[in-house]
Amino acid sequence: MTLLQAAVEVPAPEGVRVVEAVSAAELEAAVAREFSDAGADLLVMAAAVADYRPAQARDSKIKESGDTEGL
Repeated sequence: MTLLQAAVEVPAPEGVRVVEAVSAAELEAAVAREFSDAGADLLVMAAAVADYRPAQARDSKIKESGDTEGL
């Protein structure tokens, strides 16, 4: 049995293989890889990692300005 998780600090049950993901993109890739490679019979998903992501990632916080930014 394999558990894919992101930002969880709960120990996995004994005997469960854990695959950690840091971002929504990593979690998506892990699901695609693990589900197709394992020949799994069942996939249960419960997550709300991100509904959107920025077009361009930044290395640091964007300083506040008079401009307003929207989604």
